[in-house]
Amino acid sequence: MPLSNARKSDLLLVVVTLMAAISWIFSKEAVLLMPPLLFMAMRFLLAGSVLAFIARRPLRRLSADQFRRSVGVGLVFGIAMSFWVMGLFHATHVGEGAFLTSLGVVVVPVLARFIFREEQPVSTWFAIPVAVSGLALLSLKNGFRPE
Repeated sequence: MPLSNARKSDLLLVVVTLMAAISWIFSKEAVLLMPPLLFMAMRFLLAGSVLAFIARRPLRRLSADQFRRSVGVGLVFGIAMSFWVMGLFHATHVGEGAFLTSLGVVVVPVLARFIFREEQPVSTWFAIPVAVSGLALLSLKNGFRPE
């Protein structure tokens, strides 16, 4: 029995989620063995080389403006990833880093609203207090002790 497109997409989402979780653990271990920024440089160099080889024809068709914009996006992404890996390096628990990185899901739409004037769904505005509450709990000095 062939899988429907909905089943395939659900399965792929689960696979990608598992791969992301494994990469968190791998990244945490890797930054213990080498300097974090060296790890990022090697990761980007390897991924960029593979991607450039696979997509060499479309890359040649980019205009100068498209190339410049692509480099700009790559720099912003590289800086963000460098902050992520430095946080991973200094964190004691991988879950904290995962939570902080996932805050981007809430922060990016808010920035898009204020910078680009993009409308955001109501769910974004409900998610902000939940995310900020989680961030507040992480930043408590002695942890959360309700007693």
